[in-house]
Amino acid sequence: MVNGEPAVAERVLRAAAAAAREVAGVAYLRPGLAEVLRGAGGRVGRRPAGVRVRPGPAAGSWEVRIELAAERGHRAVEVTRAVRAAVTGAVAEVLGTAVPTEAGAARVAVRVTVTDVS
Repeated sequence: MVNGEPAVAERVLRAAAAAAREVAGVAYLRPGLAEVLRGAGGRVGRRPAGVRVRPGPAAGSWEVRIELAAERGHRAVEVTRAVRAAVTGAVAEVLGTAVPTEAGAARVAVRVTVTDVS
């Protein structure tokens, strides 16, 4: 299985979005400009907002970028740490790999950015 397959990328994307939304302190996943402009159409088949995934530089690795708004009363640093842990675990589960990485296992890099407080 090549990690760049669209079906795998879609599963990684949806798992990352679902895991991030479940974390306490996440108000919502923040869409980027392209997602906002694309949002004029229907919601059917739309990708989750605020999440981008791409194959990493090493074979079997993935890079996940999450942009979100934190809820008031929650420390941004704690929210980002919790989101990073949840997303890493969810993506590893989708890929069928162990975390932390072992020799030959897929590696997941997660970058979380808090863009707003709601």
